[in-house]
Amino acid sequence: MRDQLGVLMDWLAFLTDNFIPHVTSGPLTTRGHVEVRCPFCGDDDPSMHLGINLTTSQWNCWRDATHRGASPYRLISALLNVSGAQARLVAQAYSRVAVDSFDTPQAVIGAPDRAIKPVAWPDEFEPLRSYFCDYLFRRGIDTSIADYYCLTCCRVGRWKQRIIIPVFDKNFKLLGWQGRAIVDPKKAPRYLTSHEQVKRTVFNLQNISKGGEILYICEGPMDAMKLDYLGKPRIRATCSFGVTVTMEQIQLLSDLCSKFSKVVLQFDTDSSGVIGGFNLSDWLPNISFGNLPEGHKDTDHLDKTQLLRFLHG
Repeated sequence: MRDQLGVLMDWLAFLTDNFIPHVTSGPLTTRGHVEVRCPFCGDDDPSMHLGINLTTSQWNCWRDATHRGASPYRLISALLNVSGAQARLVAQAYSRVAVDSFDTPQAVIGAPDRAIKPVAWPDEFEPLRSYFCDYLFRRGIDTSIADYYCLTCCRVGRWKQRIIIPVFDKNFKLLGWQGRAIVDPKKAPRYLTSHEQVKRTVFNLQNISKGGEILYICEGPMDAMKLDYLGKPRIRATCSFGVTVTMEQIQLLSDLCSKFSKVVLQFDTDSSGVIGGFNLSDWLPNISFGNLPEGHKDTDHLDKTQLLRFLHG
């Protein structure tokens, strides 16, 4: 991997996916920069005094002039508390470099040891109401699929008007959830994630951890649920909750690859999905790429009959 990779880092996606607080505007924020709390100052930085140039990846702290540099790997290592080698893998995942400019497949290095703890269900989550079921049905998810993956809904608070998609570990312990808006949210993403540790695992571990014949890796849980339910028990599916992956997800997916006879990457066919897919294949070189029927960019637009034909031939 080439050192120029850092110039092409998508810092905003990296900071968002890794739950690192940041700002892009304000009295101390330079245009074209993003500000974060300086990891080198630690608790001595009461605010966000380290600026990252979004074009060059150069960074410097306004409090301490010695906290500056041009290496994205050093900064990523400090922000995530990972090794330099791991930081290079992270930089590759968030680079906008052309997919053919990578060198050789990357070895999977052990993820940092950060304990993932079970969480509790909020009281405001409730069984799916009719209009939530109507939305799911339009997305190709009927009540049997919803029940199988323990989907619920919420009508109040932060998760209002969202379908709740729980994320479990292999022992069916709740690790968090994603909330999918059923209406266009104002000033909020379509998907909200409950806990940082959701992005450190993969979807559907409770059903796929023992392995099987074929495993599909999707971008999001909606596609994964449909492929998994219609393909089980021979064919299973998971997702990485987006096209970028964390070190923990890479480790989990690498372990899962060894438990299935065949692993198929089924990211969307838009530009971000293609680049994200090639990045992931660099770490998991034995996976293959799925081919949807002509005219379809993702499984969301395939009905049940088309999905069954796609899965079982």
